Amino acid sequence: MALAEKDDMKKNGSLVIALISLTLIPLELTWTRILSAEFFYTFAFLVLSLAVLGLGLGGLALRLFEKLNRPGRIWLYLTLAALCAVFGPTLVFLIAPDFSLLFTSWATIGKLALTILILMSAYFFGGMALSLLFKQNHQDMPRLYRADLLGAGFGVLAAIWAMNLFGTPQAAFLMALPILAASVLTAPRAANVVPVVLAVIAIILAPYGPSWLSLPREERAPVIYTHWDAMSKLKLYEYAPDSRGFNIDNIANSPVYMFDGKWEDIKGDTIPWGISVYYLVHQFDSCVFLSLGSGGGSDVLQALGEEAAEVHAVEINSHINRMMLVADTCGYTRAVHAPDTSLHGADSLARVAADSA
Repeated sequence: MALAEKDDMKKNGSLVIALISLTLIPLELTWTRILSAEFFYTFAFLVLSLAVLGLGLGGLALRLFEKLNRPGRIWLYLTLAALCAVFGPTLVFLIAPDFSLLFTSWATIGKLALTILILMSAYFFGGMALSLLFKQNHQDMPRLYRADLLGAGFGVLAAIWAMNLFGTPQAAFLMALPILAASVLTAPRAANVVPVVLAVIAIILAPYGPSWLSLPREERAPVIYTHWDAMSKLKLYEYAPDSRGFNIDNIANSPVYMFDGKWEDIKGDTIPWGISVYYLVHQFDSCVFLSLGSGGGSDVLQALGEEAAEVHAVEINSHINRMMLVADTCGYTRAVHAPDTSLHGADSLARVAADSA
């Protein structure tokens, strides 16, 4: 490596490390959100563990294999990390490991091992690049750690912002852009085109994220609306012309009923509620009804119909709240809209619980 290039790399060391953290930390968040919704929530722990393992193995590889320990290859390791970040999740969904059948055959065990290898690879190459940068700039470690911390902090904010703005699957592709920028800063001029081309590919592929990063499954009803942000993956089912339902992360379900304002039509057993609150409300002369996780609002609708004195609904999923209070994108009539209903988000959950105690 030329002396001028070495000086440039040292000068940009803090910025490069910040950009690396700006990718690796958001990857954990987006991958956790995707894999936990499509497979199991326990996947969150697997992603976190693989991130730590990959970073550690990357540094160990440099120690064990001297030929890898070359500062001139930092850009290459960063590009490989970005390549794995862009295509890794898609490969996992192509493999489609079935964890419910994990120990039934060697094939399923092999799929799990391959999944671990794929998800760890981005952090492995990232760990190699970080180790070389720390080694090359060891005399300036406080500044490098500060850059690492700032990059990680802004990375968390960037991940949440990107998932909410573009959608979680799309954000998974875009998270590779900062580390590709770091690759451009560390690459020889002749090699700058490689990370630039990969960045363009990541942007082009991002719109395909929702279809590529979802498992095929048999739905219980036609899906008429989907939304996937940093909070959850939401699907809206249409069971019947007057009955719909939310599905959250392919696990939880919450019914939504069309309501035309006629309270007499929802009293008692006039509607086959999944869970009836009739008995609960009528145990008190003046019932204060609190629904934690109100979802589609069917229990709130029942409590209002049974003339509870006060009704409080707590739902921390902001998109569900917007759909229920404003109407969803399909133009569906609001299920609950009553002036004596108090709807609370996550910020007021503690206050509502305290007031109800």
